[in-house]
Amino acid sequence: MEQFVKTCDQCQRAGKPNDKKKAPLKLVPVIQEVFTKLNIDACGPLPITSKGNRYLITAICMSSKFPEAIPVSDISSVSVTDALLNILSRMGFSREIRCDQGTSFTSALTTEFFERFGIFVRHSSVHHPQSNPVERFHRTLKRLLRVLCLDAGSEWDKHLPSILLALRTVSHESTGYTPSELVYGKNLRTQRR
Repeated sequence: MEQFVKTCDQCQRAGKPNDKKKAPLKLVPVIQEVFTKLNIDACGPLPITSKGNRYLITAICMSSKFPEAIPVSDISSVSVTDALLNILSRMGFSREIRCDQGTSFTSALTTEFFERFGIFVRHSSVHHPQSNPVERFHRTLKRLLRVLCLDAGSEWDKHLPSILLALRTVSHESTGYTPSELVYGKNLRTQRR
């Protein structure tokens, strides 16, 4: 019966129209300065490497789409703040960070870290973690790690620098530029010439 209704022209015309109201899209203001707003997250668990790494602490600049990832053994508050300090020491301290509501990002230590460096934290919705664009970065990162680690087994952390270089030198559809062009004013050299 269900199949008949789906294929019946009259049934489709007489049925309830699919005109659900959609929420209006909001314009996101253009960010003038790179690294002022970051999306951060933890990625994993991944296969344990010989160095003991099992997770990645990831960050992506909201304006340039410049990616960063630091391998860590766990996602304790200490590991997360150490990784963030590693990332922010190269990028500078952001004004705003968006992250999920995982305990790694809401603990007293992490909260104190953000407060000490004057970073405003915006937590993404528990019911809609996809609202943090770093989730798409994770899918791409995991796919590339799988491809490169077919021969290397679980030593994914050895391939991380190459993957980050590739992601930093590929044009991003939302900006029309590579992340390295927006950060450094030029594209990074990726091959011998």
